Amino acid sequence: MLKLGVITPRSDCFPRLSRNFLDSVKQGLGTALNNIDLHVQAGNTMSRERDVCSAIQQLILEQEVELIVLPLNPASLIDLSRLIRDEGVPVVVCTLGENLIPNSAENELTFINSFHLWQCGWMLGYQAVKRFGRRVTLACSFNDGGYGISAAVDFGVDSAGGRLVNTLVSRRRVQEDRPFVDLGKLIEVETDVIVVNYSGQEAVEFFQTVGNCPDLNLIPLMSFPFGVEPDVMQKVGGMTKDVMSISTWDKTAHSAQSYLGACASAMKQRPNPYSLIAYESGMLIAEALSVSETEGVAFNNALRCCRMNGPRGGTSFLPNNPVAESRLEFTLSCTQQGTETDSYNHSQEHLQLPAICYQQMNELSQSEEYPGWINPYLIV
Repeated sequence: MLKLGVITPRSDCFPRLSRNFLDSVKQGLGTALNNIDLHVQAGNTMSRERDVCSAIQQLILEQEVELIVLPLNPASLIDLSRLIRDEGVPVVVCTLGENLIPNSAENELTFINSFHLWQCGWMLGYQAVKRFGRRVTLACSFNDGGYGISAAVDFGVDSAGGRLVNTLVSRRRVQEDRPFVDLGKLIEVETDVIVVNYSGQEAVEFFQTVGNCPDLNLIPLMSFPFGVEPDVMQKVGGMTKDVMSISTWDKTAHSAQSYLGACASAMKQRPNPYSLIAYESGMLIAEALSVSETEGVAFNNALRCCRMNGPRGGTSFLPNNPVAESRLEFTLSCTQQGTETDSYNHSQEHLQLPAICYQQMNELSQSEEYPGWINPYLIV
């Protein structure tokens, strides 16, 4: 029986994330949960390495777990990699991929499942220039625009021959009630396209603001996937035109629809990205256990090699060299106004990262310095 530890996070951005993360791991494990001795460690702010280290050590020393699953920003992996090696216990890291994973964080005991937000940002910047013009504006909130993904947009823009002519970071202070204190800052520089990085209510307020401003409503919009979730678009209604978005998750695929339906039944709500990657990680752990038992393969080797067909299609943990991962496929979608949930985010086409992006990722992964800022509010 595998002794599995799960560190549940606390978040100011994703409601009920702690419960949903744990439930999603269990859901992914399926019947394998019957052969698992599960131990749960409540996380704290999780943005500080010492909090993560403390939670990991408690599970290892007090519960003697053999595997740990936790959500984490890649920026924390550098400091954690030594602890993971010293303790000798494998760790499954569920990450949104806000930063690239540095080469110095690589080790044989770290298994990473990523939502690839950095690559989404790069592709948004690149496609914005290719489709709409060289002059790009980036609009984001402090909550959503931290880490390295804003810098990734800039890399993509530059690689396509464009230029980031304006950047607006709104709601820098928690007490600000609305995302835009001064709309003039967004339209003071001529731009061909606006790349948007908002989520939740801030995304609703942004698109409503755009819909009420004739000058802004004429400019094409491209968004990170969180900004065009069905609940956001339903609240916005017809106040804005269609919005393009890019993600590694094609929600129109059959596997995605099955997962969304199961989540609606089990958790009574739409899954957030952490729920998705926690579920996938549970699936991969269950498969590795099966392979290890039936084929006599060492469990860590089975974890490294296993691959499952999940909600995002073929799913596996990243290789030891994350830049050498198999070519990512992105889905470019466009919101379509309507009254039904399924009338939003219709798939339009599939895209792959150009070779120049992989070259840049390889160069940036050599460094331990992160462009951008570490967000104090999204604390997982």
